[in-house]
Amino acid sequence: MPDNVRHLQERRQYLASLQLMFTVALALGMLLAFQFTKRISEAKPLHAEFAQTSAELLALEAERTALREELAFIQSDAYIEFWARGEAKMLRPGETLVFTLGAAPNSDAPAATDTNPSPRSSYTETNIATYNTSANWRLWWQLFFDGPVPGNN
Repeated sequence: MPDNVRHLQERRQYLASLQLMFTVALALGMLLAFQFTKRISEAKPLHAEFAQTSAELLALEAERTALREELAFIQSDAYIEFWARGEAKMLRPGETLVFTLGAAPNSDAPAATDTNPSPRSSYTETNIATYNTSANWRLWWQLFFDGPVPGNN
């Protein structure tokens, strides 16, 4: 029987060690499951921030593309001509600058009475004829200095 008892003791030791390994494996599995759950819950705000950052990146890339297109246009000859004719009021050789007479807010010229003005001029011939030399220099003063004539309040 001592052989039988020893066999029972070995069997109990084997079952105890098997139970111990199962308990350790279960504990490690639960620890890993808790860590995995914790990492998933911590990653949710990161995913939202990643989505927001990706949207900002797309917007900034679109803005960069638009700015590069604008830079290419500004560096082109077409923009230089556009600027020279528009803001700098420059002319090409052989061209003539034409000023149109407009009613100034404090001018003493009467308003146009024609309801259907011609496309070449917004004034009728009678309105143009009412400009005398004293009103003419006031008009030029306003055109050159973009303001009212001094002393003419």
